Amino acid sequence: MTLPLNRPILSRYILYRHLASGGMADIYEANDFVVNKDVAIKFLKEKSLKNEYELELFKNEARYAAIFNHPHIMKIYNVGEYEGQPFVSYELLKGKTLKEVLDERGKLSFDEVIDYMLQILDGVDALHEREIIHNDLKPDNLFIVRDGTIKIVDFGIASHIYSKEQKETLGSVNYVAPEVLISKKRSYQSDIYSCGIILFELLTGRVPFEGAHSGEVINQLLKNDVPSIKKYTNISNIEDFDYIVNKATNKVNSNRYKTVKEFIADLNRLKRHERVKKSNVFTRWFK
Repeated sequence: MTLPLNRPILSRYILYRHLASGGMADIYEANDFVVNKDVAIKFLKEKSLKNEYELELFKNEARYAAIFNHPHIMKIYNVGEYEGQPFVSYELLKGKTLKEVLDERGKLSFDEVIDYMLQILDGVDALHEREIIHNDLKPDNLFIVRDGTIKIVDFGIASHIYSKEQKETLGSVNYVAPEVLISKKRSYQSDIYSCGIILFELLTGRVPFEGAHSGEVINQLLKNDVPSIKKYTNISNIEDFDYIVNKATNKVNSNRYKTVKEFIADLNRLKRHERVKKSNVFTRWFK
């Protein structure tokens, strides 16, 4: 279906321009003239209407993101259909993804790393407070608005902590916890693992494991520990950052941070230029 531009639809929206097109959806910049607000609208493509899995992913995003009114989680405004085509309207974000920033600049400064990670973790903590796991945290799904605010986006494979349904989609293998790859068992700690990998990437400008294809990455991830960031950077407080990264990404999920709040507390210690208290579990890194 060709969507009409510059005329009202649904007695509420005027589509201004096409912003992007993905495998499942088209995204438009629009105005919601009922509340006089510029928004983005994502329309599910007609071919995806016939694909039950893609339709469920689309519904899932609205189901979970719409719960929140949080500064670091993308706001969903409305859900509906236009001539049988499902859509979601959400806040219009202008800026760049964290992935785009990393591709342009590589590793970031101490202050930027702390600022971005505390924002990301604040959003993830809000998800976990509502018993929701994002399941696909990575720089592509973290949007930096022009004022420096980070928003978590893309809730397509998010799930409730007590859901009996296992999501078949794994997300990007560079950020997926080992236990998810092995058994698809997801938990708050699997989100924490993903955040630990993001922290590694902000500090070093690269992901811990790289390969020509996903199979090579998975093989390395399952066999090896996340390497020390000291191999790739000499940032200040490197010993403490190294400890935090490796606690967040421990292969044994019960050895990771128990909560996002614990992760935040350690980063706030670094922000205040205090030393991080190290657990005996991780002394092998610091002999």
